[in-house]
Amino acid sequence: MSKLLRSFQALALLELIAFAGVAMAQQDGSWCAPAEASLRSSARGDTYHRAIRDLVGCPVSGPQALAAQWAHPPEDTVALQILGDASATLRDRRLLRAATSAALNTSNRREVRLTAIQALLGQFHPSLKAVYRTPAEPGLGGVAYVMLAEQDHPNDRPGAEPLPPSAQDDVLNVLRQLSSDQDEVIRKISDYLVGRLPSFQGPK
Repeated sequence: MSKLLRSFQALALLELIAFAGVAMAQQDGSWCAPAEASLRSSARGDTYHRAIRDLVGCPVSGPQALAAQWAHPPEDTVALQILGDASATLRDRRLLRAATSAALNTSNRREVRLTAIQALLGQFHPSLKAVYRTPAEPGLGGVAYVMLAEQDHPNDRPGAEPLPPSAQDDVLNVLRQLSSDQDEVIRKISDYLVGRLPSFQGPK
């Protein structure tokens, strides 16, 4: 067997191993179906929190199950934040669509829309997180309402349906729309983020 042929065979084997690894990574674990079932049964409290966190490790069914929660976001503040964190961590086009709809829906309360923006930031870039704060006085700009933090070790996980190549531009376009929103706080925060996010555009 020639040295060149052996090299081609070795390369083909490495590619097959890599492909198998990706395929395995895109499979749901045994905990995913019970977590989905918990959400369908209107789980609350710790059961809801546990189900949401478990679904972050479910690349196939997790994004769809989490996306469905944005149609009827939880009233509980802690539950909503856990949903937002999970939706920022599991990066998938289904969650990008769901968070976009929730952020643009003016019938949602402000807290829901801000949490959806948090999820969109995770879809934009895994290291980004918005830290919301109450301004010291009225009339201040967006920087008084939000701080953009960059995490050193982001814990992002790819979903089974990859984000489109336009994902970053899509998020920026949503924020541009929100920059003229009727809610002053959302308007100022979005306008500030539109000015900051371009510096984070590029490979992630």
